[in-house]
Amino acid sequence: MTDLVLPGGLTPDPARIWHVAPLHSQGRWPVKGSPDALDYGVDFSAFMAASGDTIKTHTVTVLTATGSTYDLSPVWDAHDDTRVLMMLGSGPPATMQRIRVQIVSMQNRRFEQLMLLWIVDYSAASGKPLMALPTGEQLTTPDGMPLSGTIT
Repeated sequence: MTDLVLPGGLTPDPARIWHVAPLHSQGRWPVKGSPDALDYGVDFSAFMAASGDTIKTHTVTVLTATGSTYDLSPVWDAHDDTRVLMMLGSGPPATMQRIRVQIVSMQNRRFEQLMLLWIVDYSAASGKPLMALPTGEQLTTPDGMPLSGTIT
């Protein structure tokens, strides 16, 4: 299994990882507030187990994004052999967001998992925050671009 190093040394929260069944199904993650920047994931291990396949590439797309300052946004995303993990921030309150997680496997299988995420209505709308460690260090992508979100 590939060791996955996440920004800020984050350890994914198992409560926010959806496990894809061998049969296709729509997934749903626990709710978030607009100001929250939380990690979510999709675990394809059961789906890929019979073939012994692993993830080669992935894409995360927020299907409900409209170009608004308050759109739900992937702050970062990454994958290991069987999981796609991401940090999601912002999102318009009182909306059901649709996120498409697509994978291409090492054996060139293509699959997409549609996930639903409810943005609660008891928090005010929040724009995309910057991603920083508790020390204040700004996190960046491998090419030096600042990441959005906050790790506390």
